[in-house]
Amino acid sequence: AVRARFKISESHWHEFFNICLRRTLTQMICDVRRKYRTDSEQ
Repeated sequence: AVRARFKISESHWHEFFNICLRRTLTQMICDVRRKYRTDSEQ
């Protein structure tokens, strides 16, 4: 739906999606690590 609305090409879409996904995963991992670190320090 989003791809059709913005008329993004297939390769561009995959590239964009992968970057977003990787960034989100990295952010989540960082957040989990940070939470785990603070929990273990208390």
